Amino acid sequence: KRNKRVGGWLSSTLLGLPLIPPFNNPNTTGSRILQGVNFASAASGILSDTGRLYGNLFSMDDQIANFNITLQQLNTRLGDGAESFLAKSLFFLNTGSNDYVNNYLLPFSDKPKKYTPEVFSDLLIRNYNKQLMNLYDLGGRRFLVASLGPLGCIPNQIGNSGGSSDSCVSQTNHLAAQFNTKLRTMLDELNGSLQGSYFLYWDAYASATEIIDNYADYGFKHQHSACCGGGRSKGQIMCLPLLPLECHNRSQYVFWDPYHPTDAFNAIVAKGAFQGTLQAAHPMNVQQLVET
Repeated sequence: KRNKRVGGWLSSTLLGLPLIPPFNNPNTTGSRILQGVNFASAASGILSDTGRLYGNLFSMDDQIANFNITLQQLNTRLGDGAESFLAKSLFFLNTGSNDYVNNYLLPFSDKPKKYTPEVFSDLLIRNYNKQLMNLYDLGGRRFLVASLGPLGCIPNQIGNSGGSSDSCVSQTNHLAAQFNTKLRTMLDELNGSLQGSYFLYWDAYASATEIIDNYADYGFKHQHSACCGGGRSKGQIMCLPLLPLECHNRSQYVFWDPYHPTDAFNAIVAKGAFQGTLQAAHPMNVQQLVET
């Protein structure tokens, strides 16, 4: 979700499918929906008010509503075969990062006054649980659910931390780890309670940390600085078309802009989820799931 390119790598490079078309593309109809639909919306999150400072977007609840629209098209096209089609489809969910970066951690956010970090993570997990249950009720059975990455290592958090070093912000990483612990427990509970379902936990935190800590071993030259952006660690000013913030040699960077990793990074972590090369997926990897 937050980074749509990971799903793209999973589908096109590893599963052998075409790049998944976005839901709001008018051409995403007919036979095209049979090879997947991308419902992701930039800056969105689990909570409906996350990312609203960026304008109109589809929250997670909105995305599920959009999926329901596509589901009606599937029912029309496949009839009785729609149920088995959905049961064999892979649902990839990668959300929650923006609920921290573009909500709870914003300088003007009122969330920290309302919720302690513990209570806020509980709020996110409760809402996420309902959303996953909703997708199950709509016919989904195979889910790959990404954990949060080390949010304290993104250029946006480093650049705005107020510190003098380029090291990760440990307090922000703790928030992500706290959420991830509860997410994995929740998915294990869903696996035990929802008959015929597979909820895979993808430990994106461990995968990303391994690459960031050993970035040179993976062919990167820049660890924490964004390729395109401005300010400290190039994390304080967004990469925008009208600004002279060109990015050269993007494959040498872990991060593309203040918030998102590069395609080179995504290719590595997607392979880890698919083949388990980074021991990232629990209780099985994606390759094992699609062969089940």
